[in-house]
Amino acid sequence: MRPNILCLETSAAKCSAALLQGDSKSIYKEAEVAFSHVAQITLLIKDLVVESGLSFDDLDAVAISGGPGSYTGLRVGTSTAKGICFANDIPLIALDTLKVIGHSLIGMEIQYQQALYVSIIDARRDEVYMAGYDKDLTQLLDTQAYILTEDSFKEESKNYEQVIIGGDAVTKAKALIGSKGIIYKEIIPDAGIMCQLALAAFKEQNFAYLSSYTPSYLKPPNITVSKKQFFRKN
Repeated sequence: MRPNILCLETSAAKCSAALLQGDSKSIYKEAEVAFSHVAQITLLIKDLVVESGLSFDDLDAVAISGGPGSYTGLRVGTSTAKGICFANDIPLIALDTLKVIGHSLIGMEIQYQQALYVSIIDARRDEVYMAGYDKDLTQLLDTQAYILTEDSFKEESKNYEQVIIGGDAVTKAKALIGSKGIIYKEIIPDAGIMCQLALAAFKEQNFAYLSSYTPSYLKPPNITVSKKQFFRKN
């Protein structure tokens, strides 16, 4: 079977969508404006369907980047994907965003046999969402909200041939940790780099429970309270 899988990435600042047709051919669309997920994601999907010549009836699954990442973005992606899945009676594939980044990072630096590949996503202040993998994408460091310091990954660098850090927070990481023999690769999560893992999940029938699935937020949203004072008119 050569499945048609719609991939949605809404965990990052710019949302994107890709349509995988069969085992390799894909079409990719990305929002031009950051933090416009609500306004743009359905338009990107419409453009993909029109350009591909397919209809929603031709879709075999929808894959989403399941977090961690932008709280609002993850909610938008999840609700959009669930709506399509329910309407077309097709399965939902939820991919760990850090694992997707790790998969891309390994492909960039595959020459190392005993490396630690660390995926990082920007969070608030000196914090990142982080997980670590080996070259086979086996998880070595637990998924966590992690505060970067100058001593980050010092012990790991003694135990591995190379520490390689990738994600959308590498500029912040490099400023706080320094080089210290660490390789940095900027990787912005997008729907295009989801396709291969989405296809593998589909073939393994690794589907999310559609009715109960929720994204991996890791932390509650950062909601600020307005400082404006409101007075009740008598």
